[in-house]
Amino acid sequence: MSPPGRAAHALDLDRLLERCHEHTWRLSDLDFSRPPQALPEAQEDAVVQYLTDFVYIERMAGSFFLALQDKVGHPVVRQILQTFVIDETRHAHAMQLLADHFDRRKLRIYAPNPWIVRLVQRLEEWIRVAPPDAAATAVTTGEICFDVAYLKPLDEHLADPTAREVLRLVHRDESRHLAIDYWLLEWFGTADYQERHPPEPFDLRAEAELMVRYVRAFSVGFPFMRQVFFGTNARLDQNGARLRDAAKRIQLAMTRPGIRGRPFVRFYGAVQAIFDSPVLGPVVRRGFATVLGADPTLFKTQYTDAERAHVEGLSAHELAVDTLAAFYPE
Repeated sequence: MSPPGRAAHALDLDRLLERCHEHTWRLSDLDFSRPPQALPEAQEDAVVQYLTDFVYIERMAGSFFLALQDKVGHPVVRQILQTFVIDETRHAHAMQLLADHFDRRKLRIYAPNPWIVRLVQRLEEWIRVAPPDAAATAVTTGEICFDVAYLKPLDEHLADPTAREVLRLVHRDESRHLAIDYWLLEWFGTADYQERHPPEPFDLRAEAELMVRYVRAFSVGFPFMRQVFFGTNARLDQNGARLRDAAKRIQLAMTRPGIRGRPFVRFYGAVQAIFDSPVLGPVVRRGFATVLGADPTLFKTQYTDAERAHVEGLSAHELAVDTLAAFYPE
C-alpha cells in the first residue's frame, strides 16, 4: 500500500510507529523551575499572547489529524495519526505552561485571538468533508507554517533555556509528523489508493457544500493571517526570512512527482502561476499583501530549479528532515 518509487517505500511505516511510541515525552520531563528572563512589559504581554494563541493552534492540528484518520484506510498510518493527536494535545499543554512561565506580571487574563477560534471552527468543518488530497495539503501547509516557521522566530527571539527545551521536543515530534504528511500527499495519488477508494460519482450538491465551507473558512482566514500570523511574525521575524523559507518548503513539496498531479495541488499551482505572472502577478501580489499585511515578494515562487531537482529525489522521511533542517540545523 505504499506509493511507487524510492520516495515512498523508503519510509518504513512500522518502524515509524515504533518511534512514535519510543519518543513520547511527558510534561513532567520539563523543568519550569528556572525563572524566565526579565522582559519589558509590552514584550511580556506580546509573548504570553503569542503562546496563548499557539495553544489553540496546536489543538487545531490535533483535530486535523483526527479528521485525517477517517480518510486513511491504511491501518498502520491510522495508528500513527492517533499518536499525532496525542502529540498535539501535549504540545498545547506545553505551550500553556510556557505562557504561564513568561506571565510574570499577570498583566491581564489571556484568551486566544477570536479570529483563531473562528478559523479553526470553519476549517474543521471543511476538512472533514474535503477530498483526502486537499485535507493532506492543508495539514502539511499548516504544519510547516505554524509548528515550524511560527515557533522558530520565538525561540531565536527569547533564547530562553526552558522555551528551547520545549521547542526541541516539539521539533522532534514534527519530524515524524512531516514525514507522514509528505507520504500521505503522495499516497492519496497512487493507483493503489484509487483502486481501493474509487472516487464517488460527481454530486453537484456535495461539491457546492464543499465550496461553501471552503469560502466560509477563507473569509476568516484573511483577518486571522493579518492579525495573528503575519502581524505577530513581523515583530519576531523582522526580515521575513523564516516566512519566505516556509513558503519555499510548501511550494517545493507541491512540485514532487507523486503530488503535483492531485486536483487540489493543481489548483494551488494555478494560483501560484497567477502570482508569478509578469502581467497579473504584481497587481495580485500587492492586493494580497495589502489585505494580509505581508511582504508582496512572499507570494512569488521562492525556490530555484536546483532546489526543485533536489527534493524530487528525496524520500518522504528525507524531505521532512530537509525541511526541518532549514529551521533547526542543529
